[in-house]
Amino acid sequence: MTTAQPNTIADLVPTTTEATPDAVRKSIEATAEASREAEQQTRDKEREDLRKQQEEARQAEEELEQQEDEPEPASAYNSSCADARAAGAAPMRRGEPGYRKGLDRDNDGVACDT
Repeated sequence: MTTAQPNTIADLVPTTTEATPDAVRKSIEATAEASREAEQQTRDKEREDLRKQQEEARQAEEELEQQEDEPEPASAYNSSCADARAAGAAPMRRGEPGYRKGLDRDNDGVACDT
């Protein structure tokens, strides 16, 4: 159960005509507990936000890897480095048409470079 936090010190004091030390102490303790709960909720939300960001980054990285593994459209696809050289397309860098991981033997981002 969440307790509303007081806005002023006067809100901590009971509204009876005579504030007892015990009543003031209880009121202060309740305010402190409400503050701790609010801080915990903030930390929990920050952790959840960070987890979501990490998951989104992981998914983006997976998508990028899948795109690198997929061959280019037929117009830029070379079945071998010999075909790429014959077409004048070699060497091909990662991100360029015709590049695919299967042609990049040393995984340095340059296909058909030897």
